[in-house]
Amino acid sequence: MTLSDQEWTEEQARGLLDSLNLDGGTPKWKLEPLRRLCDWCSAHGKDPAIIDCQLEFVAHELCDGFQAVGMALKRAKTVNEARELVRPYVRRLTAPEIEGQTNNADAHSLYVLVSSLVATLISLPAVWYFTAAYASSGLTA
Repeated sequence: MTLSDQEWTEEQARGLLDSLNLDGGTPKWKLEPLRRLCDWCSAHGKDPAIIDCQLEFVAHELCDGFQAVGMALKRAKTVNEARELVRPYVRRLTAPEIEGQTNNADAHSLYVLVSSLVATLISLPAVWYFTAAYASSGLTA
């Protein structure tokens, strides 16, 4: 599911994309939306640090969880109108530092750390898991 799959016009997609302010890597979002992004990406075998995956997640949310915003976006005629219509959704995503405040840096850093640890653990072969589980069980061969 991409932005073009939703039959949004170029102006609507541009307004949404501009509002999201994605620049690659982990988005500067609040912890709850970051958790939803990671959960969604994990369920779909995608990397949450890739912009295309983030956009797919946003398209999914605007079609499922935030349908009113998604439908309003489809009525926008200009890029500016689209930006205004998605503003409530973007506000729910973005960390306060994006909106001009400053005290979510620690939470964002924690998310980056945890997501990199999870990515590392996911990439380890199952043998490591079973070896560690066996070693911690206290059983001997």
